[in-house]
Amino acid sequence: MRSTVGIILGTGAESTVARLGATGHQVGTPYGDATVYRASIGNADIVLVPRHGLNHSRLPHRLNYRSVIWALRATGAHRVFASNACGSLRHEWAPGTLAAPHDLIDLTRTLVTFWDDEQVGDVAHAHNDFTKPYCAAMRAALIHAADATGATLHPAGVYLCVDGPRFETAAEVRLFASWGADLIGMTGAPEAVLAREAGLCYAPVAVVGNLGAGLGGSISHTAVAEACQAATAQAVGIILEAIGRIDAQLCTCPCVVPPEPPLP
Repeated sequence: MRSTVGIILGTGAESTVARLGATGHQVGTPYGDATVYRASIGNADIVLVPRHGLNHSRLPHRLNYRSVIWALRATGAHRVFASNACGSLRHEWAPGTLAAPHDLIDLTRTLVTFWDDEQVGDVAHAHNDFTKPYCAAMRAALIHAADATGATLHPAGVYLCVDGPRFETAAEVRLFASWGADLIGMTGAPEAVLAREAGLCYAPVAVVGNLGAGLGGSISHTAVAEACQAATAQAVGIILEAIGRIDAQLCTCPCVVPPEPPLP
């Protein structure tokens, strides 16, 4: 039985589209068209979405997260992996570190939900359980895949998400670290929230591109992208290996709650 798996590609991972020989397709959604790229690996059909575009031209706070998640579900993907470039809030997690976050703190301020109509019907559907924001089965597959590929992947971590596009102040980094956050990024929370609302399993590989403000030197996007290159290739390798380690059958985990909004 073939499965369809989505992969949202972050900073430095855009070249995966060409490497897999994926072909582009437009998917219409109520939130605008989304461009996805299709490829096949073994018994899986892969749907790739370069989060920032192939040329990395879209800033985090301008991303159309709802169209992407809708499009992935419309293509038949029920599991979604992601690579997320991020900063480290811990000295010991230097640039190049990979982690499979187990929890998140969402400090984004934009509207991120499919529940934005005045009349939502049964409100119980909108208040979904988010105790565990990432799919445990997919995280386990990532951890086992890292072992198989010889990559070092921290098996847990707390990811804190902000809107961006600016980097954080040193005071913010100290505060967030005191809360127990390990990683900071600008994209992971909207995707995780919408995936849960859409009834999709979601799990990321976090790629550290820089130490947070005050923990190292100055921070620039160029330096972050350069630091992420080798580690991002490892992250994608882990994800591709993990795809072969998940059951083709639909998940029965708590992530998969039948969506009430008019999702496909």
